[in-house]
Amino acid sequence: MENPPRAPQPEKPVSFAGVARAAHETQPGNRKITLKNGPRRKPQALRNNKRVLIRLRKDSTFFDKGLQIQLAIRDKLHLKLADLPDIKETNTGFALTPCTVEIQQKILQNQQLWGPLVGLEIAEKDIEWHTYLIKNFPSTITSWDGTELDYESTVEEAIKEQTGLHPVQWRSTETGSPLTTLVIHFDQPLKSRFRLLGLGDLSLQPTRPPRLTLCDTCWIFHTQTNCQKPQVCGNCGSQSHVLENCKADTRCVGCSGPHDTGSSECFALPKRTAHGSRALSKTERSYAIRQGKAAYERWELSQQRAKSIAATQAPETERIAPDTEMTEVGNPISTETEPQHPTPEADNAGNMEEPNPSEESMDTDTDEEAEDEEEGGGVEDEGVKNRTLLASPRS
Repeated sequence: MENPPRAPQPEKPVSFAGVARAAHETQPGNRKITLKNGPRRKPQALRNNKRVLIRLRKDSTFFDKGLQIQLAIRDKLHLKLADLPDIKETNTGFALTPCTVEIQQKILQNQQLWGPLVGLEIAEKDIEWHTYLIKNFPSTITSWDGTELDYESTVEEAIKEQTGLHPVQWRSTETGSPLTTLVIHFDQPLKSRFRLLGLGDLSLQPTRPPRLTLCDTCWIFHTQTNCQKPQVCGNCGSQSHVLENCKADTRCVGCSGPHDTGSSECFALPKRTAHGSRALSKTERSYAIRQGKAAYERWELSQQRAKSIAATQAPETERIAPDTEMTEVGNPISTETEPQHPTPEADNAGNMEEPNPSEESMDTDTDEEAEDEEEGGGVEDEGVKNRTLLASPRS
């Protein structure tokens, strides 16, 4: 009798001991490397080649009117507004993105129809430039006999020979100096670095961070783009009024400190780096706002102390009674009328115009006494002599 077939044993779960044993038994020659399917890095998205760069003249009034430019192009070229879905501000005007390459060509070929309406300088296709720098390059190039060669033609021919590409544009940065820096633009990247004529340094690609400016809409430092944030007051940060109509105390919009927005005292200024400046991170910005609020609270306390001190220490002239006046040395003199005893001179001086009947009677009495003295003068003299004899001692 045959035994029934055994059921297959379930696979043992992978354990640490099994993995270690397998690694120990692996020989250097039988190790296999399995590649994962698909690329390890995502390919970089291709640049949109349908953009049209609209460069405006300096005297144009359409630098902040992207919608009006779209409407002008639509009306003159008989397009739909949906054919021009996106427009963004640039340093020199706008970057318009049409739906198709055909519409892009139509806009470029007929720019004389809509350009004068918006103050257009030129409309051109957006071409990505690859920039390379060559530092410490001589400003003049001489031949073997000392004659000076034509600088532009010599440099341009050397660029073509060294790179195999025709430069879109190139220029030198410094004038009047024996050494300069060449800035060369190509429409495609180079495979390797190069040196021109064996002079100067090897070429390098500059790394330029985005430029941060103080936005006059949200009053925060960011790249120069069409800001979609709500308009706020640059003096206090309120959304209820604009800067010209603000009557509130000055308070920084960036850090809430007691100073002008964007001043050197702001805690939320962009951080300086070796290649320029960068915006604050979320953590750095939160810390800057806490510092600004603390500084504003200290400023409010100082204002309250100043007001209380001004109220308690009023001017000296306000604290002296109104019926006193100050002398030259600062001592107050009372101006109140004190009761004084009248003197005869004051009475006579004050009553010279109006005669007093008592004074007339006194005058008549004195006249009568004078007459009596004249009549009885001899009797008085004899009496005086007798009193003198009685008073003198006997000899």
